[in-house]
Amino acid sequence: MTVALGGTVTLTIDATGVPSPTYEWSKDGSQVEITTAPRLTIEKARTRDAGDYAVIVSNDFGTAMSLTAHLSVQ
Repeated sequence: MTVALGGTVTLTIDATGVPSPTYEWSKDGSQVEITTAPRLTIEKARTRDAGDYAVIVSNDFGTAMSLTAHLSVQ
């Protein structure tokens, strides 16, 4: 996906569970944010925001990792 320099982009994952899962977002293998929301919003995108994003979804019953999404900033 591509976002304009200074623009906003939201990455989302469709995952549900009981109990509600947590989401650990990463960029290029480094943790970006841990949240209870299935989305990561990047506002005022800069060139350093470009990269490969993924999310680990976890609850008491297990963990799953998403496919990687590549973000370009132009």
